[in-house]
Amino acid sequence: MPYKVTISTKAYKPMRATKQNWEPGTTNDHVQALDGFQCMEMTLTEVGWRLEMFAGTKPWDVYDTPYYKAWLYQGYNTLTYHDRLCDIDRTTEICPPGFKQGYMRFPFPRRTTSASIINTWMAACSQWRKSTYPRSAPTTR
Repeated sequence: MPYKVTISTKAYKPMRATKQNWEPGTTNDHVQALDGFQCMEMTLTEVGWRLEMFAGTKPWDVYDTPYYKAWLYQGYNTLTYHDRLCDIDRTTEICPPGFKQGYMRFPFPRRTTSASIINTWMAACSQWRKSTYPRSAPTTR
């Protein structure tokens, strides 16, 4: 039974970016490219692999098996998008921008046919804002 996987980033609020502060612009382009991603996974195992890829982890128990490698190196497991501020094309896995911590919690029952994984449920540094951490003055002695 195939399972349809769809990524929606409609709730993402774009950050302001300039040529000097280009990282938020790259994040905006990455999230915009992720919006509307769809694929069909044939088994629940593959759905689990998709979620682990999105969380930034790898299933180490099957990492070297031919079945996982064949799934991993399919063309739709990479995302290529154009970074407008840097004027280059970037290629990445199907995952949110930022540093993935490798943890996701799934607040839905196991027997449902659909689930929503909201970006705030992941521990990702993509939500980091410079204004949230106070800057410390350099100390000299």
